[in-house]
Amino acid sequence: MSRLWQVFLEQRERWFLWSPVLVAVGIGLYFLAPSEPPWWGGLLALGFAVGGAALGRNREAVFVVGLCLVLATLGFTAAQIRNFSVAAPVLAKKTGVLSVTGRIVTLERGKASGRVVLEEVTIPGIAEVPDRIRVRLNRPDPSLLPGEMVKMRAVLMPPPEPTAPDAFSFSRHVWFLGIGGVGFAVSPAERVEGEDVLATASLIERLRSRVTGRIVEVLGLETGAVAAALVTGEVGGISEPLMEAYRASGLAHLLSISGLHMSLAAGLVFVGVRGLLALIPPIALRYDIKKATAFIALGAMTFYLLLSGAGVPTQRAYLMTAVVLLAVMVDRAAISQRLVAWAALLILLIRPEALVGPSFQMSFAAVVALVATYEVLARPLRRWRVEGEDSWWRGAGLYLSGVLLTTVVASVATAPFAVYHFHRFSLYSLAANLLAVPLTGLWVMPWAIAALLLMPLGWDGPALEAMGWGVEIVNRTAQAVAAWPHASLGVSAFSVAVPIIFALGGLWFCLWQGRGRLWGLVAVPLGLLIAALATPPDILVGSSGRSVAARGDDGELRLIRGRAESFTETAWAEAEGQERLPPWEGQLSCDALGCLFEVKKKKVALVVQAEALEEDCAMADILISQIPIRGACGGSNVGAPVVIDRFDLWRGGAHAFRLEGKKISILTAAQVMGQRPWTPLRWQMKGKPKAKSGGVIIPEEGSGAAE
Repeated sequence: MSRLWQVFLEQRERWFLWSPVLVAVGIGLYFLAPSEPPWWGGLLALGFAVGGAALGRNREAVFVVGLCLVLATLGFTAAQIRNFSVAAPVLAKKTGVLSVTGRIVTLERGKASGRVVLEEVTIPGIAEVPDRIRVRLNRPDPSLLPGEMVKMRAVLMPPPEPTAPDAFSFSRHVWFLGIGGVGFAVSPAERVEGEDVLATASLIERLRSRVTGRIVEVLGLETGAVAAALVTGEVGGISEPLMEAYRASGLAHLLSISGLHMSLAAGLVFVGVRGLLALIPPIALRYDIKKATAFIALGAMTFYLLLSGAGVPTQRAYLMTAVVLLAVMVDRAAISQRLVAWAALLILLIRPEALVGPSFQMSFAAVVALVATYEVLARPLRRWRVEGEDSWWRGAGLYLSGVLLTTVVASVATAPFAVYHFHRFSLYSLAANLLAVPLTGLWVMPWAIAALLLMPLGWDGPALEAMGWGVEIVNRTAQAVAAWPHASLGVSAFSVAVPIIFALGGLWFCLWQGRGRLWGLVAVPLGLLIAALATPPDILVGSSGRSVAARGDDGELRLIRGRAESFTETAWAEAEGQERLPPWEGQLSCDALGCLFEVKKKKVALVVQAEALEEDCAMADILISQIPIRGACGGSNVGAPVVIDRFDLWRGGAHAFRLEGKKISILTAAQVMGQRPWTPLRWQMKGKPKAKSGGVIIPEEGSGAAE
């Protein structure tokens, strides 16, 4: 034990780098909790941890353990506080057509329609009105602006629940955005005269809207939509085929304003302003123009943050860039793992929910891996740079080598998280990025900055056109690479344990010093093994019972009932790494009363009408009913061993069945999500669903079975 402690002491200078990891552990425990912890739970645990660390301050080992507990409980408490700060009413059920009035917070313009987020919402007939709602517009008025009060007739509903037990939780995502309802308008939005408010936020949103409109006006819909995404972060105007090409080619990260865009813009402003100041001898010789330039670049980045909508990914990128510029001002190393750790701590404590999103995970995975790589290569790179100062071709070679290395390291570091969240792997992303990233940095972004500077004077046309030439080449690159054979490989969903293992292993490899860091590589085979051993569900049932899919003998998930292009079925296909679910190829008998099919020698009945109950109950091993069933399988003495009816789907949401011999395991979305503020209100009801005779319908957490 003393030897292990000695090894740990040798890493003393790197201890701080693990502080955001410990805070993330606490945040992760909060989100994994099956029910909402009491409001005092985090504060009490934090108090005990602080007290324990204080009592053990004279014993180094005890103090270090106590400090680790302090950081973990701090993350847990930060997540609780954040949850309380965003708490707002959520719609309990779908409404009919209602009159909705609200003030536009954000406005997203699309090719066919647009979406708005409204606040100060008024809905006659609704007792608890959400603070914010998101509505898809009907024939959007291009003259609408943020800050205006609008009125429309719309259908509203609670935020959608997961389409499968382990699927993405959209309701949790919008809960932390303060959105308590979503829907679609059935009438055009009309201004409510005299209710306009020009708050600072509204002015910024109006500026974003006008800049987006100007870019699209000059460059057209296809090119202009991508150019606008690079400047204002608005992606709604990009056509679905082009968006799919960006995803398949591995260039989708260019459409989300993040570290790449912030660093490019900051670097361009920094180099440009410093070059101009260097041409003025009285200033260059008397003042430290490097620090002044860093301050100006920071101001430019703040403007870019606001113009881009200040989304969570952009906030993260802004913090990272700001840390670098501040480091320049105080004569510290511009890039180091310590500064990365500070940025991660700030984000996790301010926005704890960012931890469970792909943006935070992929961004910091890339940054930590890149900093660790360049820490190792710092000396040889410095030597090569000095040796190549008088040779332009060596300088160009060094730049291209840097782009290649950066692309490879970032792609490898982010791959586990990209595959987990998006269920696809872009096979040729390296080739696409080698052309698109330098083009974006050396051509597109400089012209974008020039256009923004010239736009108030009305002289932005030539700059936008030049920017559009570069964007068009990037678009064609994405489309060409996406058309290559097997450009995008689909990957079936796997356990969240896989990205967690890769994250911990990667952090150990990047943050630990010495040969011991090689232990982090154990995460690679371990994570791949767990992913390979994942057992996908054999039957999936949507929360309404109208969508049903089953796994065929070939191992492919196939559609039994539903529409292949609907939201639920599309989400299932994406989780399987498929473009769409193919139709069922086995024995299938369907009529107006329901369907009968067989999976792994288990007879499954899907009941649509009550007339089919008696016959299906007698022959089925699994009975799924879209209608309520009272009694044991409709009162039949010989009931199906497993029965799921409309009430069970209502209480549990989407169901996943795994068939292993005689054992039938059932997992529901309600079991996975637990009773949390962002889960549907009906899932937060007291008590458990009752079991029907003949089998357990919704088993206990983690081990349900009917035999």
